[in-house]
Amino acid sequence: MWSKALPHRVMTHSKFEPMALFDQMTVGVCLTDNERITYLNPAAEKLLALPLNQVRGTSLCHLLCSGRSERARGAHSRHAVSGPRNLCSKNSSATFDVHYSRRLKHEIAGDERARDLHVRCHKIHPRPEESDTRTQLTLIEDVTTKTHLEKKQEDWRNMIAHDLRAPLCNIYSALRLMHENSESGAANGPPDAELVRIGVDNCRRMITLLDLYLDASKMAAGCVNTVLEALNVSNLVTSCVTDQAPLARERRITLNVDVPSGLTVMSDADLLPRVFQNLINNALKFTPEDGRVEISAADAGEGGVQIVVKDTGPGIAPGGIRHLFDRYRQAKGRNSGGIRGTGLGLTFCRKAAKALHADIRVESKVGEGSSFILRLPTPAARRRRLDTVGQG
Repeated sequence: MWSKALPHRVMTHSKFEPMALFDQMTVGVCLTDNERITYLNPAAEKLLALPLNQVRGTSLCHLLCSGRSERARGAHSRHAVSGPRNLCSKNSSATFDVHYSRRLKHEIAGDERARDLHVRCHKIHPRPEESDTRTQLTLIEDVTTKTHLEKKQEDWRNMIAHDLRAPLCNIYSALRLMHENSESGAANGPPDAELVRIGVDNCRRMITLLDLYLDASKMAAGCVNTVLEALNVSNLVTSCVTDQAPLARERRITLNVDVPSGLTVMSDADLLPRVFQNLINNALKFTPEDGRVEISAADAGEGGVQIVVKDTGPGIAPGGIRHLFDRYRQAKGRNSGGIRGTGLGLTFCRKAAKALHADIRVESKVGEGSSFILRLPTPAARRRRLDTVGQG
C-alpha cells in the first residue's frame, strides 16, 4: 500500500528529501526519465550488480529484459500488455516478476545464481499541470529466497502426497482382498493374518509421517515443552527398533543393536523416542536393500552418553552435510534406498536435540555410508549443571 502512495507524497512535499530516504532503503529503488535510468539507490545497485555510473542514461527495461530468461512469470497491469518489455515502454503503473540472469553471489544460498526479482513500476504525477510526465519510480525486490522456499515447499507437499498414497493403496488392496474373500465364501475362519499385518504396518507408516509433520511444525513454533527424567537407553532403543522392524523386513535390511543395559540419560520420555525413531527410519530409507543399519551406545565420558545410528547407504558429500539438517532439504545422492523423504525428519531431530540439551552431528563419506551421532547428558551431568547455575 505504501509503495502506491509513495510517488505522490515524494513529489508533492517540497521540503522532503526523497533521495536520503531511498539511500537507506533495503528495497531497490530506480528513477527513470523517458525510460532512461537517472538514479539507483545502493540496494538496487547491489541487486542488479551494476553501479549507477555504468547504467545512467540506459534503459531499465533493456537492462532487465536482456538479462531475463523465459522463466519470467507474467505481468499484471491496468493495461492489456504482455511481458516486462512492453510494460516498461508504457506510460503506466505495472507489476511483474523477472528472472535476472546476471550471476552474482547469493548471501543465503552461498553460491552464484541468477536472481528472481519482483519489479513494481509507478508513474509519477508531480503536479496536475505536469500530468504528461514520463518519470517512473521502480521498486525492485529480491525474491530469490522466497521463490526457492516456495519450490521446496511444493516439492515437500508432493512428497507427502506420494508417501501417503503408497500405504493407502496397500491398505486398500488388503481390505479389498479380505472383502472379496468374504463375498466369495473363501474366508471361513478369521481374516488372513498377512493381509491384516499389511494393513497395520501401512497405517503405522502414515501415522509416523503425520506425526513427523506435526512435530516439526511444533518445533518451528516453539510449542514443545520437555520434562527431563532419567531414562534407560537400552529400553528406548529396543522399543524403537521393534517399531521400525516392519520397514527393515520390507527392505531386507539387517538391524543390529549394541546398547549396554546400564546406560541412562537425562531426557524427555516422549521426545527422545521420536528422535530415535527418526534417525533409525532415516537410516533405513537411505540404505539399499540387503544393507545394514547398526545402532550402538556407549559412555562418552564427561557426563555424556553417545548413541550412533550407522547405515551402509551411499554416503553424503561434504557439501551436502552443511545443509542436511535444513528444512525441506535432502542431500543429493541419498536416494539409493529407493524411498524419497520429506526432508523434515533430520530438521526435527536437530531442533529436538537442542530442546533436550543434546548435540547431534553426522559423519559420512561417499560410498561408505553415514553415521548420525547423538550425545545426551547423564543424570549426574544434569545435576552438576543445575548446581552450577544455582551457585551462580
